[in-house]
Amino acid sequence: MTGAGISINQIMGPPLIAFMQSHYSPRTVMLVISILMLQICVAASLMPSGSDHGGLQPANRLAMVRRREVVILCLVIAITSATMSTFSATVPLALLNNGCSPRDMVPYLSMSGVANLVARVAIGLLLCHLYTSSLVMRVSSALSAATIPGECMSTTSLSLPSHKHLLPRKSDNTVPTVWFWCKRTFWRVAWLSLCRGSNGVVKGLISLVTLEVVGLQWQAEVLSLINLTTGIATLLVGQLTDLPQALTKSYASKFYTMTALLMMTQLLWQFLDVRTSEASPKYRQQTADRNS
Repeated sequence: MTGAGISINQIMGPPLIAFMQSHYSPRTVMLVISILMLQICVAASLMPSGSDHGGLQPANRLAMVRRREVVILCLVIAITSATMSTFSATVPLALLNNGCSPRDMVPYLSMSGVANLVARVAIGLLLCHLYTSSLVMRVSSALSAATIPGECMSTTSLSLPSHKHLLPRKSDNTVPTVWFWCKRTFWRVAWLSLCRGSNGVVKGLISLVTLEVVGLQWQAEVLSLINLTTGIATLLVGQLTDLPQALTKSYASKFYTMTALLMMTQLLWQFLDVRTSEASPKYRQQTADRNS
């Protein structure tokens, strides 16, 4: 139900973004979206979990959330979620900057929201027949990183300084895109739908990956920490990706920075092995079996 609600929100969101674009500057729109995201994440982290830990002391809870695998998990999910949220908010601005009218953007973005909904429902129905949730989430995050450059090529052109040893001089001082056929509406929808679908899989697996890493006993605390970290990361990622855009005067550099952040999360995944994680319920069960 949560995934369906978020996906419907992404379908209904483009008209609201188009309205904000017509009244505020792109930087203001991005800041407003980041602040709203932070408020939602803080509210989610403060909701009562309903879990009962009996006689566990606060010190034991703090020791749990300070484990290496929990820190890595929070960083991976926070950076991935913040980057994809920034990407979703940047695409309308890039299209508007590329000459696409707000009216034309609404169906284009809503179709990607439908792809997100389908991906969330499909992963919920098929996960029991697939591999572990952490593996599926890792592959989906990599797919998102791979599709962002394609979406970038279909919507923008990369602005670079003209130099005789780098590029032939152009009157508009931009690099013409090689994938000219991506400018067609069909390919734009295809690229963004693939990226949004991968994002939907990632968002739909956050709870299951957390359950796989730390177990049901600590899931509420870790999810609260993930929500808070995601809210902070959304503010930081938005400002970080704005720097190359301000230097190159192009949204393409911002898209490539997001791709680099997603690829960085792939490196962090290498330091998180659920099979040997001391917080993993599977590891604790194997340890108990050996001791018995």
